[in-house]
Amino acid sequence: GEPVEKTEIGSLTVVVGDDGSVQSVAGVPLPAGIALHKVVIQKLGAANVSALGLKVQPEGIAITANDRALPSISWNDQSMQLVAGLVGPMVGLSPDVVDQGLATVRNLGIDVNVQLPASAEAAAAVTETQVITPVDLSGMTVPFIKLQADYGDQGFTQVGGLSADTLTALGISLPALPPDVMQTLKDQGVAQMQIKSGDGSLNILLDGEQALAIDYDSESLATALDLAMPFLSDVAVLQDPIMMRFIRGQILPLAPLAQIDVTLNLQ
Repeated sequence: GEPVEKTEIGSLTVVVGDDGSVQSVAGVPLPAGIALHKVVIQKLGAANVSALGLKVQPEGIAITANDRALPSISWNDQSMQLVAGLVGPMVGLSPDVVDQGLATVRNLGIDVNVQLPASAEAAAAVTETQVITPVDLSGMTVPFIKLQADYGDQGFTQVGGLSADTLTALGISLPALPPDVMQTLKDQGVAQMQIKSGDGSLNILLDGEQALAIDYDSESLATALDLAMPFLSDVAVLQDPIMMRFIRGQILPLAPLAQIDVTLNLQ
């Protein structure tokens, strides 16, 4: 897109009430009726999250929960043009308009601090911070995953060289990917999507061109897990204390080193 003059709006504090209502922005009271979803507020309270931070910069987004970093998202001018080409048709706007809008937002210097209501649990007890004990990774094999799959109008046709019919016969049910997203990719002529990771970064590529990157380390992954736990209360394996110790003590330290190369061919 065209160069955009950088205009910073500065730091804003948003105060949210117990019922999810947005009470004020930058100290200015807001009228009733503006609110966040109450269930989301309850889930964040269950995770003992009292503050969320969002900082948008020209090169990416940094998000924090209680001043602890979550995995961040990064991009560049070329990847934003690619994203605009996909988002535009989904929202009924031309890619040029979306690209210009994204360029403007990236240069506003958005820095938002959302103050959430303290949960009863957080008020009654000191929040226990999950600490990852450093793991001796010497001699351990770095996880490596390389996989190719084909996806058509009816869903997956093959995964790792095994046909969908073969996998079904083995009792393996393949998930359906979001139809709107897949149709948009197809309409834009995207033939291949790749997910590659290594050295603490997960890259999403479309036809070999990077769209977005997610940067993380073991601590930001642990923060993301803490934040997600109340939203995943129906996932039985995550409610098992032994499994959670294994995830926190073994999987999270190894995750930033894992080498993932997944290719999805769109038919």
